[in-house]
Amino acid sequence: MVLHPDGYLVVCDMTKGLLAVDPASGAVQLLPGRLANASLRRAQAEVVFCDDVDVSRRTGKIYFSDASRIPVLPNRRGEPEPLASSLLTILQGAPTGRLLAYDPRTRTTELLVDGIFFANGVALSEDESYVLVVETFGMRVLRRWLAGPKAGTTDVFLEGLPAFPDGISRAPGGRIYWVALVTPTTPLVQRLPGSRLLRWLVAWMPEALKPKALHYGWVVEVSADGRLLRSLHDPTGTACHTISSAVQVGTSLYMGSMGARHVCRLDLTAAGAAPAGRK
Repeated sequence: MVLHPDGYLVVCDMTKGLLAVDPASGAVQLLPGRLANASLRRAQAEVVFCDDVDVSRRTGKIYFSDASRIPVLPNRRGEPEPLASSLLTILQGAPTGRLLAYDPRTRTTELLVDGIFFANGVALSEDESYVLVVETFGMRVLRRWLAGPKAGTTDVFLEGLPAFPDGISRAPGGRIYWVALVTPTTPLVQRLPGSRLLRWLVAWMPEALKPKALHYGWVVEVSADGRLLRSLHDPTGTACHTISSAVQVGTSLYMGSMGARHVCRLDLTAAGAAPAGRK
């Protein structure tokens, strides 16, 4: 979620869609995130898996990701289970995620980038010349140019990550980004997209044997030009693991988790961080 310049919270709800929440009253309004493109079939125009969001401080435009065409499915207790749905996406082997932009002034949603292999975290640059979107199963971060000579084009901002990235956020000052790595990759999972047979075999595995997120905490600090600066680890996952978001406030880094029931806080001045790529 992110605070809109007009004073309301914009929330990506993975089952309901894009929401506007009044912080004072708690009133919730569903924003019309459906794409108005007449060339799209009805199913393609709907937002299925609203994931992450950032907002332009200048125009109020809302940038958000639609992770996959596979909706979030409930577990046995009836609770939404995003990890299971993301596994189905990689088993499908189809990059169907999208980066979208909703304009509250016109109440229309625009398609910016299609064909993303699980579209996840979203972050605007400080000058709003581009917007970043995490491609989880591509293990990289894409950049969509919004202004300048490259406006309307998409390139790779960061690639070759050794783990599956989730959330991304811009740090105070705008010179760095924090990328949350939800789980280290494994050889089996890396091979899944390219092998239809392997995907079929994993799909029919008993639930207990299917690939699962490792109990590991990992975030990386990235420069505004896409260079790894620091790599922070909790190898045992004692304090924080399966990190899905990392937001810096002052000298503290606050981290959310897919598997823990608490929020982690790290004092960056006392972290004793090693250079990127080393524990």
